[in-house]
Amino acid sequence: MAEKQKLYEVLKAERKQLIEHEISDKLARKTKRLKQNQSVKTAVLNCMVTRDYESASEILTNYLDQHGHFVEFQMRVDPYIIHCKNLVRSIEIKRNFPKITSLPIIKQQELMDKVVQDFNELRLYLSRIEVMKTEVVFKEVLSMRLIIKTIMFSTMFLVVMAAIFNVGVGNVDLINAFIEEGAEAVAKFFAG
Repeated sequence: MAEKQKLYEVLKAERKQLIEHEISDKLARKTKRLKQNQSVKTAVLNCMVTRDYESASEILTNYLDQHGHFVEFQMRVDPYIIHCKNLVRSIEIKRNFPKITSLPIIKQQELMDKVVQDFNELRLYLSRIEVMKTEVVFKEVLSMRLIIKTIMFSTMFLVVMAAIFNVGVGNVDLINAFIEEGAEAVAKFFAG
């Protein structure tokens, strides 16, 4: 009887290791498809595969703090970060489910599938966060470029107008022609 109990415990431990190995393999395969650059997505998903849940949550918090100068980004991404942290916690709970080996094999498989499903959802949300960052940075660069163009154009316009006034104070037709050309150029610049 004692031998059967020992054998049962050994088989139970082996089954638990097998389940953990299968989950780790599935998550590792999904992570391998990611780019090799160390983006927030790659960093968090690698932490998930290695079961470093605290680091994954910390990376998400730090990522939001790193981009504090983009207020719009923080407002848009904050709900996604919270959801990602919840997914990290959910995966941690499911992977560390107590007495998993005492569950029927079908339930064990369902639990394993739920972990993979949560992992895929986490991957999707992290991709969305990276896309939002790209959009906000692009918008910021575009507005800065527009400001620089406007300053350069205004400076050029003022220099040309000063030169015209210095050269031909008495020639009103020439001055009016330059003013009209300048106004047309400004209109074209802001229209297109």
